[in-house]
Amino acid sequence: MSLQSFQQLSLDEQIELTKGAFYIAKRETLLHTIFLYRLDDFYVELLWRKPQHLIDQVNSFDDPERLSSYQDLMEQQ
Repeated sequence: MSLQSFQQLSLDEQIELTKGAFYIAKRETLLHTIFLYRLDDFYVELLWRKPQHLIDQVNSFDDPERLSSYQDLMEQQ
């Protein structure tokens, strides 16, 4: 699947497809736990909103520069 095709899907469809993706790392912000996955030739972030306990946003990208916020986490693994 291409990044553009993925981005055309509904939030629920994106979440469902990401369940079969390769898990890479997670990071914490004040409001979210953000899970990073690799799906085909792009990356997907699932943003889990802590107070409501639900995924409220999906970010997808293919620019490796956006992985910089995970760099320390990936080096520890």
